[in-house]
Amino acid sequence: MKDNPMGIHQKNYDEVNHKLSTSFGGSLHIPSNSPTLLCDLLPRAALTNKGITYIQADGSEQYQSYQDLLLDAKRILAGLRQWGLKPQDKVILQLEEGHDFIPAFWGCLLGGFIPVPLSIAPTYQQLNNVTKKLHNAWQMLEHPLILTNRELAPEIRSLSTHLNLRDFQTGVIEDLRKQDPTQEIYRGQPDELALLLLTSGSTGLPKGVMLSHRNILSESAGTIQMNHFDSEAVTLNWMPLDHVGGIIMLNVMAVELGCQQVHAPTKYILQNPLHWLALIERHQATISWGPNFAYSLINDLVQDAEAGSWDLSSISFLVNGGEQISPKVARRFLKLMKRQGLAETVLRPAFGMSETSGGITWSDQFSLSNTSDDMPFVGLGLPIPGACLRIVNDDNEIVHEGAIGKLQVKGASVTSGYYQNPEINQAAFTADGWFRTGDLGYLENGYLVLTGRDKDVILINGVNYPAHEIEAVVEEVDGVEISFTAACAIQGKTNSSSSDQLAIFFSAVEANIETNPEVLKGLIKKIRGAVVQNIGINPDYLLPVGKESIPKTAIGKIQRQKLKQQFEAGEFDPLIETVGQSLRIMGYQETALALPQTEVEQVIVNIWQDVLGLDKIGLQENFFELGGHSL
Repeated sequence: MKDNPMGIHQKNYDEVNHKLSTSFGGSLHIPSNSPTLLCDLLPRAALTNKGITYIQADGSEQYQSYQDLLLDAKRILAGLRQWGLKPQDKVILQLEEGHDFIPAFWGCLLGGFIPVPLSIAPTYQQLNNVTKKLHNAWQMLEHPLILTNRELAPEIRSLSTHLNLRDFQTGVIEDLRKQDPTQEIYRGQPDELALLLLTSGSTGLPKGVMLSHRNILSESAGTIQMNHFDSEAVTLNWMPLDHVGGIIMLNVMAVELGCQQVHAPTKYILQNPLHWLALIERHQATISWGPNFAYSLINDLVQDAEAGSWDLSSISFLVNGGEQISPKVARRFLKLMKRQGLAETVLRPAFGMSETSGGITWSDQFSLSNTSDDMPFVGLGLPIPGACLRIVNDDNEIVHEGAIGKLQVKGASVTSGYYQNPEINQAAFTADGWFRTGDLGYLENGYLVLTGRDKDVILINGVNYPAHEIEAVVEEVDGVEISFTAACAIQGKTNSSSSDQLAIFFSAVEANIETNPEVLKGLIKKIRGAVVQNIGINPDYLLPVGKESIPKTAIGKIQRQKLKQQFEAGEFDPLIETVGQSLRIMGYQETALALPQTEVEQVIVNIWQDVLGLDKIGLQENFFELGGHSL
């Protein structure tokens, strides 16, 4: 028998070892003269005639050459040193505008300080999700400087007063820019910490993803090598700059290439997604990025032939990532944009996360000719050079290719762990150094296909149901808003078993539908019937909520865990009470039910009520619409 390097417990290893679920992106080729530190990228880019265009909130533009960006960053660095900062000190960035954020980011890198980007709160006058995250990060990082602008500084300081925080320091970027530019650049080591990206932890406390110079440069180099990017590229970003895709791929990588880059505020695009198309045309962008929901928004806006006209022929690499990809949405986008000059091969489904320094797989296989609307999942491509993927079972054994299991990754771009969190680090990595992503999927000829999140799987009667599949079925029902459905595993109000109960949160097209019982009754019956017929389970709770009640990250990922916590904390109890117990008999007025008239009819009704968990059932009700199925 051949050696079994993976230690797989399989009887026929000789027959299957060439079909194990492992994928290697090949060797990463880095030229000998390539920078090994991020601080060396910007001075090199400053030798070119390229730079950054910042789109303002009103659509106007501000241009900054790389030479001017370097000068700006050196002034900010000098100002940060006036605060007494030394290499490896943390700086929380509370800067909303790209023309502030990016120079501050590079100023930190030039000084060896660790930028910690955080999104801007809607208000600092009270505690909300963002201010809680800011407060927790400030404590976790041992009271670092918070860098903001003159307008936000008083609001952020008011938060410290409200929370009675001591040693709360805020720097103002306008003041830092008054300093003379320093010529002293800190040169550390490739494996030193360079960037901290904060992700939400299950306890509500942020986890700090540690990324080194080597991590970030390896991801950037692997992406460039795999996709043959060069200095002629024009990148266009509208993702938040506290997101790994916005700050690393479409900023750091662009600086490494020495190419033109364009940054637009996220709000500017979301207020009118057609601005994205206009910017592509205006700047002849070749590379851009958006999550699935953005393509869905554009589809809805341009289905009318009179919506507008844009020349999109410049785009050659249009990333679709950040959330589960809908083949139907992506294909419709390609069909609608074909008349705008968009090639049908430009969409690039991808997988990445903060912990991998951004994209770790890229696909060039998505087109109208080799996909269909009813595909259950979209292939996300091969790993970048220098990266490896594998799929394992619950015993951490590599499974056969094509079998669904847990995705693990390894490579130079993968984080070394979470900041000062040894307990979580131990759980995040295997004994042989693979990072557990928390995703479920499989490999097909080395290509990654994700089927859901390990923690977004709902266990009912011993069967696992991916939340994504349930949500897709619900969103096919007429009257349900796209991209605002969440299926969650919850501990229900009367749940006495270890099995999850299924709560489906959905947003109806019709506003205030909860006040219209008959309309809501019809929609709920359709949703329940669709879920039962297509998934084979009966939802325990169907909750109509406004779109604003579906929590999402800045890039559109639905935060199911947050909904679960809200539900189990009783925050949806008033809604449940309003629309009927568990929303199962909504609109079924007792006087309207055809009640049993004979003993046999009563026995049948009693059985249905017991099996389906319903309080009242009429003789004319449809067993399947109420949640019945063959099991």
